Amino acid sequence: LCGATPVFDETCPGKCGSLEGFFDDEDIRDGRGMIQESRRSRRLFGFDWANGFAAPFLGVCVTAATNALQSAGVGQGDAVVDLGCGDGRICRVASVLGAKATGYDLDEMLIRRAREQDKSADEKKSDHSATTVCPEYFVADLFQVDLAPFSVISMFLLPETTSSEKLLPKLKSALERDARIISFGWKIPELGKPQSQCTETTLTTSRWFVYSATKRMQRRS
Repeated sequence: LCGATPVFDETCPGKCGSLEGFFDDEDIRDGRGMIQESRRSRRLFGFDWANGFAAPFLGVCVTAATNALQSAGVGQGDAVVDLGCGDGRICRVASVLGAKATGYDLDEMLIRRAREQDKSADEKKSDHSATTVCPEYFVADLFQVDLAPFSVISMFLLPETTSSEKLLPKLKSALERDARIISFGWKIPELGKPQSQCTETTLTTSRWFVYSATKRMQRRS
């Protein structure tokens, strides 16, 4: 992001606090975030701790997302929020299940991509249900999001982020009011024992943990 040579899994040599992740897309951006060329390729996707970016974008497996949300009992009447929504794939799954979904991400390009993919998917549907509510996406700092309106809170964040003082107290408060929390990739030990989980794979994109203060979770038809 600062123009220094991209690096893997370590602090940017330019001392700006940036790290790098991966993102499949047609747009290849240079070190300053400007589009350099357009072609399908696996490229580096930078995130900057100093400017509030909490994690690199890495898409959750859609099958895992579906299983996790169904295990949490997501359906009509639920308001789902995805913190660090990336390209919106979890929000789209929640929408298909009948929930009202909202995604927040600090990266404007990812929010734009999420909206474009929703539009593209909607145009391809011949049997689009009038009852399906399209997700909404906002550019925002996930630490500043008010979680009170949501019955389900989803995230695929680093353990250091979910356990931080900026987020953990809000997650605990959400559990106290009977919200369900879905964490992809890693457990959140401070929330206690997961009510349901998938740990049959070592891939963080397919692992998930569902937390709830009650045992009322079940699959909804």
